[in-house]
Amino acid sequence: MKKEILDCISRGGVSFVELSREVPGFRGDCQIRLPEKNWVLWSDISQEAAGILKELLDDNLIVQKPCDPLLYVCDGGWLPLPPVKGNRSYKRPHWLPVVYSLA
Repeated sequence: MKKEILDCISRGGVSFVELSREVPGFRGDCQIRLPEKNWVLWSDISQEAAGILKELLDDNLIVQKPCDPLLYVCDGGWLPLPPVKGNRSYKRPHWLPVVYSLA
């Protein structure tokens, strides 16, 4: 799966919606969160895919950048949460839409 994720991300500006659609086994029942701020990056991701993304980020092979939620709407998916507005913590979960590119 790692190769498929890297191949998809090599196009640049790739959302979780695109990864879910194009990488077999990417979907699952896990969630990627930043619990200290109560931010959710994405739901319905497999544990394996989440681990691979973390490894690729830790190895500085890919970068993760915030994006406009409308990009996800255009890609055909979104999370039913209010979007993150600024670098602050929330009492309730908020969605931080991100895209991935090669480093």
